[in-house]
Amino acid sequence: MAGEGLSYAAAGVDIEAYERVLERVKPLIAATHGEEVARGVGPFAGLYALPGGGHLAASADGVGTKIKVAIAANSHRGIGVDIVNHCVNDIATAGASPIFFLDYFATGKLDPDVFTQVIEGITTACREAGCALLGGETAEMPGVYALGDYDLAGFIVGTVPPGLVRDPKEIRSGDLLIGLPSSGLHTNGFSLVRKVFEGVPLSQVFPEISNRTARTCRSWVRSRGRARRTSRVAECSATCRAACPKDSAPDWVAARGRSVRSSSSSAPAATSPTTRCSGRSTWASA
Repeated sequence: MAGEGLSYAAAGVDIEAYERVLERVKPLIAATHGEEVARGVGPFAGLYALPGGGHLAASADGVGTKIKVAIAANSHRGIGVDIVNHCVNDIATAGASPIFFLDYFATGKLDPDVFTQVIEGITTACREAGCALLGGETAEMPGVYALGDYDLAGFIVGTVPPGLVRDPKEIRSGDLLIGLPSSGLHTNGFSLVRKVFEGVPLSQVFPEISNRTARTCRSWVRSRGRARRTSRVAECSATCRAACPKDSAPDWVAARGRSVRSSSSSAPAATSPTTRCSGRSTWASA
């Protein structure tokens, strides 16, 4: 296992460079916005005002280099679950319930078994979240992707009821903040995860973390768009329960007349490294 000094930059991901180029293109993006755009680039979800109140919330995301782990382990269904729940959780930070999802699957040569596993995962997660898989794009691009490689992206749209959108500037000292427990590594940061475990066989199990690395990204949204309440939230004090709107998403908590957003967003994620693995693959080769 690699030693100290690990960072995203050391793993080949330059976050500062991305932030610089994002600032460079923000004016171009802002020039496309009309008065209906309530929240654009920056937060986890963009917001678009609807006539008569309420908003559409939208987000796009990928599963990053976790795909390399899925390919090495020959286990692809979890990637489909991850991409949906990752997007669901992004718009949940805006108080949105998902209504439909679109996927983009690109590869050098389509493998029917791999593609079927991915779509099985996507449709399972969509059913659990109460959103429709409305469509998508499947692209075969020989010469762009190496044999066996593929990429996956997701696009989601949800609705936010009138009055639920909150301005982060409204947050004040003393507001109630509830943190939701992570199910483990999700989908962000796998370039760094793979660097940390460089040279370690995928079949090797670390008991102290195995119960966390074998899970897919957890969705905080129930079927039919209702909030998934964890036991931690359900067991909160009477004061806390009185402050929680009965039917609101768990990352919005009414306190002192305001709502505070909890951080339920994405930590990195992993499929089980032992699933259908030959034992010869390593995280570095993934």
